[in-house]
Amino acid sequence: MTESSTRTTRQFMGIHPTVFRHPLDDKALKTLQGFKGLDFICKKVLEYGAERIMHIENVGNRVRVGPGQLPELYGMVHHACLTLDLPPVDLYVEMSPIPNAFTYGVTRPFVVITTGLMDLMTPEELVGVLGHELGHVLCRHVLYRIVARNISEITSILGQATLGVGRLISQGLVYALREWYRKSEYSADRAGLLVCQDPKIMVSIMMKLAGGSNRYTKHMNPEAFLEQAREYDDLDDSHLNRAYKFLQDIELTHPIPVLRAKEIDKWSRSRDYQSVLAGDYEKRPKGRPQCGYCKAKVPDSDSFCPSCGAPVSGADLPRRQPGSPAQNCPSCLAAVPPEFDDCPVCGESLG
Repeated sequence: MTESSTRTTRQFMGIHPTVFRHPLDDKALKTLQGFKGLDFICKKVLEYGAERIMHIENVGNRVRVGPGQLPELYGMVHHACLTLDLPPVDLYVEMSPIPNAFTYGVTRPFVVITTGLMDLMTPEELVGVLGHELGHVLCRHVLYRIVARNISEITSILGQATLGVGRLISQGLVYALREWYRKSEYSADRAGLLVCQDPKIMVSIMMKLAGGSNRYTKHMNPEAFLEQAREYDDLDDSHLNRAYKFLQDIELTHPIPVLRAKEIDKWSRSRDYQSVLAGDYEKRPKGRPQCGYCKAKVPDSDSFCPSCGAPVSGADLPRRQPGSPAQNCPSCLAAVPPEFDDCPVCGESLG
């Protein structure tokens, strides 16, 4: 455990995603939404039931986390949801040696983490990863990320099912989707920081994803990794280096790890982040007459818009139901399910 991970853990009731949305994410999203054909693709993704397919795969091939199944992980995701004031999100574990985590599901988002990631990360780092994934839910990234991740397959399927209409999707839209997909990671990283509340943990996550090893992880140094990030920035003194960087980036699904580490370290030092920690931040509106994203009407019993898949509450996102049972760890103050005897974040006894 690091010293900072045992400090007071704050919960951000009703926090609005604009509070931590990265400017690069916002800019890329506005560019993306200016392309014709995007709404058509999104509607078709919902129509063809991609979420139903994933649900079947989850139930059949992954382990669903719960109070009686991997309870430590259940406590972590429960804590992350409470910290960001989100309703419960299902968590599944997939057998894979590749460290990875992803969020899927439009009307009912869920998170999947691999056994490789569980083995590589500390409990504190796993909390940061889960906060990152829930950041995608809170920012309404999920539907567009599904489209971006599967754009080649989607356009091929639509081309066959719609007499070639799907093939009219421009390469400009494909590029814009992939560019926004990368930039959306910066916003989710900030959400991860809000949940773990220790920038060293988030930098360590990026460092391990870049070159972590179970055997040597205790010898890895986040400060040295940040210095490496500064060295990467210094390479911009050459036009040729900048060209190589651009060509490298456009082939990636995620930003360069050292850049993610630099960005999260920079935000952690900002006045904006300190204001959020102090409780001074924009909140989501109460009540929910319609979806704040597509303006469709949403039944009172639904937590997500049946039209576009965005979480809804008032004009925006859902709040955790009042009175949801939780207790706080006396050591780190993490939100812990009532059936737990020990804190899943720091291990402190709750007896």
